[in-house]
Amino acid sequence: MYRIIRLSSFLPALISLCLIAGPGAIFAQCPPANEAGLHVVQTNETLFSIAQQFNVSVDDLTTWNSLTQQELLKPCRELVVSSALVNPAMTSSGNAFAGLKQMGKWHTVRPGESVESLAELYGYTAARFREFNNLEGWRRIKPGAVLRATECACEPPARFNEPTPTVSPTLASSVVQVGSSYQAPEAIATDRAYMKVSESLMVDAINRMRANPRGFIPEVEAFVAAKNAEPWRKKPINARAVASLIKRLDETPPLSVLRAHPCLYRVAKNHGNYLHNTKQFRHDGPNGKYPWSRSLEACPTVKLGTTKGPNGNAVGNENLVMGLEPTEAVIYLLIDEGASDRAHRNTLLAPEWAYVSCFNYGTVNNVGHHFVQMFGR
Repeated sequence: MYRIIRLSSFLPALISLCLIAGPGAIFAQCPPANEAGLHVVQTNETLFSIAQQFNVSVDDLTTWNSLTQQELLKPCRELVVSSALVNPAMTSSGNAFAGLKQMGKWHTVRPGESVESLAELYGYTAARFREFNNLEGWRRIKPGAVLRATECACEPPARFNEPTPTVSPTLASSVVQVGSSYQAPEAIATDRAYMKVSESLMVDAINRMRANPRGFIPEVEAFVAAKNAEPWRKKPINARAVASLIKRLDETPPLSVLRAHPCLYRVAKNHGNYLHNTKQFRHDGPNGKYPWSRSLEACPTVKLGTTKGPNGNAVGNENLVMGLEPTEAVIYLLIDEGASDRAHRNTLLAPEWAYVSCFNYGTVNNVGHHFVQMFGR
């Protein structure tokens, strides 16, 4: 026998359950942003509702986040909702030259400048300016960074007149997770047609440091100050490692400016693609071959390093870096806070090098900017 139960007798209880549980019991909410000025999109939110919530305009949101007004927002996407993150207010020490065009096809960022202001200055949309400068999402630009002022396929910057994390065990080379007056020889201006923008910018950062080690110190100091000020950082960058780097840069004479080498680039690219496909982060590649073996087999005319490190071993010819933009990655390798023998630093500062190539193999496990650096003489 079946009993007929009136639904109305349960209706108040069902309503009460919904009221008590709330919408979170039906739709899983995304965790909130952990930085002021950011907002994580929740289910059913729109640009209009978010703009009202943070007292900004829809135009602001679309500009700051490279969106269109018709674009549907995906839950859990992180948005910039404050101008403080994209155009920090200038302090009393602000640069009087901010917002002025610079000569040539490159621009050194000054305090108070943003992607949006520079894009407008040089006649581009913010989205296009980010694209040809390889800038991701809402990432802010920092004073001292060197950006392309034009999207043309042009030579690397000829001169810079103002300063712009976990380490694995090392073998003879280095692995990292996480100056001014550089005059590029004419030959270097035409030898990187096969490189991505980010790869060429990393070569520029290495050469800027080598051409004037002492002049590179302000870039190191600015990087350390910016990283130590990050609200999520649990401890500052190792002060002893920073001090030893500054001392070494101050005492190091100008070093050779390095040329990009197409054969070394192929070696770096092959290893980078192997690491990307296998989702690994290590020096040894297929068949257990290490970088010195791979480079000698592929490029027999390119020699290994001769400088000896504190442990008596010759410097390595490969660095692996992830999670940082090109110049930041070079600086962090130089600081080398996780390696007592400073193997990363020794590789970058070896005076005998004549060649360098850098390959960016992209994003692995949600971490971007994976680089392979290869050196030779």
